[in-house]
This record gives sequence, structure tokens and C-alpha cells, in this order.
Amino acid sequence: MIKMIASDLDGTLLLDSRTVSEQNRLALARAAASGIEVVIASGRVLTSLPESVFQIPGIRYAVTSNGAAIYQIPAGSYASCTGNSQLEAHMNFQKSDKRQAMAINSNSGAHADLQKSDKGPALAINSHTQARTDFQSILDRNPQNYSDSFRNRLLSAQRICHHPLPEEAVLDLLDLTSAYPSDRFPLSYEVFINGVAYACSSYINEPGRFGASSAYVNYVRTTRIMKDDIRGFICQHRSELDGLDLVVGDDTLCTQLRNRIRNTLPDIYTTSSVPNRIENSSPEAGKGAALRFLCSRLGISTEDSIAFGDADNDIDLLTSAGIGIAMENGTEQCREAADYVTDRHDRDGVAEALRTRFAI
Repeated sequence: MIKMIASDLDGTLLLDSRTVSEQNRLALARAAASGIEVVIASGRVLTSLPESVFQIPGIRYAVTSNGAAIYQIPAGSYASCTGNSQLEAHMNFQKSDKRQAMAINSNSGAHADLQKSDKGPALAINSHTQARTDFQSILDRNPQNYSDSFRNRLLSAQRICHHPLPEEAVLDLLDLTSAYPSDRFPLSYEVFINGVAYACSSYINEPGRFGASSAYVNYVRTTRIMKDDIRGFICQHRSELDGLDLVVGDDTLCTQLRNRIRNTLPDIYTTSSVPNRIENSSPEAGKGAALRFLCSRLGISTEDSIAFGDADNDIDLLTSAGIGIAMENGTEQCREAADYVTDRHDRDGVAEALRTRFAI
């Protein structure tokens, strides 16, 4: 019996950087209305998650930064998108979700250490004044991307699990890349702190030089905070990073750096969502680990979960779920790791799988 659906965003659920197709939206809304927990599992940070996803009633958990930070999102006030009253009933059910309360009580010991530093609403962005200022800055400068309701939901989000990248790993990564200054090589940096993405100014100003596709240039420019001295910023905040990504505009250099990191720093979690990115996180991170955490928290067996993904950073998510489903447009490694392959992300592949395989 399916009790949880976890889905990646880019190349999986989304048509572009911000849009969920109508068929995918309806399918997930029906799933949530039937009592299935629908979870977002993304490499994105909290502030870059698109509002269209959270317009689907019932979505209350977001796995971000490749599993380094998991948030519980307050319920919104969006209208039903299935055209019936089941969703409203489901939303009321979730407000007093007995399964969650029982799971938290019965597993309080197992999660005590994880939750000790994450008590209270929105601690992730309230704990540091600058972090909250930057968080609000992203919301304020792009009002077209955040309705008042969505803005309030993000500001009230509670981080329930956090695995920062170890300081030593951050310094090792800076040392390993020190021979490739961004003014001479197509190598740039992105780091994620408390739900906000920070990037080198050169990457923001010339995203195409570092391999960013034209379709995502505006997304990059509207979801990142610029730092001229990104390496200095990383060093200063080395104890706070959810992840440190290398953005590389040359295929040969990207392969060389990826192999060096995996050979010399085997104790960090390294993956990729697109070919030009090398995404580095805590060894305790990963979307698969996040899925297991949420299943345990909610009293759900991983065997009763299904997951959708398209990229290498989705492989552990698909293999951790009871059934892993890759998109036809996915990487070869992702498709091989899946139990089966559904249609493309731009042909409603998520909805097709839910309808044909699970009658949802």
C-alpha cells in the first residue's frame, strides 16, 4: 500500500524552473487527498522552491540541498485543484495528524539528537540575523515569485533535520580548487546556508560561461545572492554550509575535479543533478537518507513509498524507496537504478506512472 510519494523537481515534476504541469498537479493532489504523504525532494534550497509546487494541497515536507536540510512547511490557503471536497478533508486531517504524533512520540529517542538544535518554528532562519536578512532579501526582490501566502509559509517553515558539511571538508574543497581561479577558469561556486543560495558574482553575471542553460539563467539570477569574494565568504561561514557546489563550464575540467574529489575526499557525499555541477554535502545527507528519516518520523515503512527522479543525485532516493521510478529523460545511471522508467518530465511522466501503475 502506497503511503508516501517523494518527487524530485527539476527534470522530474517541473516543466521548467517554476511550472508544474496540470496533469502532474492533479495526480499529486489526488494522492494527497487519499491520505498519501507527498514529499518534495530537491537539490534546491528553501527559497528557490517554486510556489506552484506548494499550491498542491497537502504538501508539507520539503527535502532541500540534496537532503542536508529538511523542512516542515505550514499549510497554505490555496483552493482545491481537484474540484472536490476530499482535499479540504485531507487538509483538516493533516492538522491533527495522529500518525505523526504517534511516530514522534514512539521515536523520540531516535530523533532526539537530530532535533535538539532544530526546535521551534523557523529556527533555521531566525538563529542568525544576517541569515534572516538574506532570506527576506530573496523574497523581497522577487515579489512576482512569492505570493503573500507562500512568503508567510516559507518564513514560518521549521527545519526538522540538518546535516551541515563538515568544516574540514569545506577547507579541503577550497584547497583542492585553489589552482582554478574563476577569472581564468570556468569554475565557480555556490553554497547553501539556512535556506539561501549564495554564488560568485561572475557566475551571476555570466551564467552561460559556467555551463548554465539559457532556460535557467533567469532562475539563477533571481534565486542567488551575489558575493564578489565567494571563497572568502565560504571560509568565513565554513561551519554553516548545507552544501558546496562547484559549477564548471568545461566538461574535461568538470570530470577531472569530480574524480579528484571522489579519490581524495571519499568521506563526503558528492553527486550531480546536471553535468556541469559537482554537488558536495555531508556524508549523512542524500535524498535517500532524507526519505528514510521522514518515513521513520511518520511511522511509514520505506517499502510503502515510491520515488521519482531523473538525475544522479536521485539515485539513492530511488533505491531507498519501495519503488523507484526514473524519467525517460533521466541519466543512464538513474534509469538503471530505477525499478522502471516512466515518460519524460515534459510529457507528464509522474502523472502517467501514478495513473497506470497505481491507479491514482
